[in-house]
Amino acid sequence: MPKFAWAIAAIICLFAAGCQTAAIEKTGPITIQSVNVTTASTFKAATDIETPMRRALNRTLVGRDPGGKPVNVAVTLQRATYKDPVMSILIGSSNSIASTVVIRGEGGTELAEFDVVDSLDNFPQGVIGAIGAALQKDEMLDREFVQVHPRSVERRIFGDKPRPVEAVLPAPAGETQVAPAGQTQVAPVS
Repeated sequence: MPKFAWAIAAIICLFAAGCQTAAIEKTGPITIQSVNVTTASTFKAATDIETPMRRALNRTLVGRDPGGKPVNVAVTLQRATYKDPVMSILIGSSNSIASTVVIRGEGGTELAEFDVVDSLDNFPQGVIGAIGAALQKDEMLDREFVQVHPRSVERRIFGDKPRPVEAVLPAPAGETQVAPAGQTQVAPVS
């Protein structure tokens, strides 16, 4: 096979990888009851990422789209990689996290299994990338992984289907509504 044919085949595979369908196209409507997060025996991160990732995944996924068949989700964190200065100069390197997601229905029947990979490449390659990699804080990247990865898992399960919007009722006169973490507090209306 000519050398350029391999390059064309690789490009086609990369484009096909980006065309993944949402898991709900295979499973039908689902309501996630619980998310269990574990780490593979080879998983190494700069910090204890398992607990915050479990909280973030549960907050993002549990109870979404009520009315679907009840399922449980198991997420196994497979690897976390941090940009290496030397590799950045030689062949390129990136910060990434990968997990395997399994959706199980009643009785533990496997409905879908897929991998989710997030690459957080904040620096270019080469000398500038090597300098950035040498200065980066892996602990900060773990926090970014916890913010980004749950949304990627959500998109892989539900596709680009928007989250249902909940009605917001005004607080009774004289009471202050308490906003969820990360949102602005609403003052009482007089």
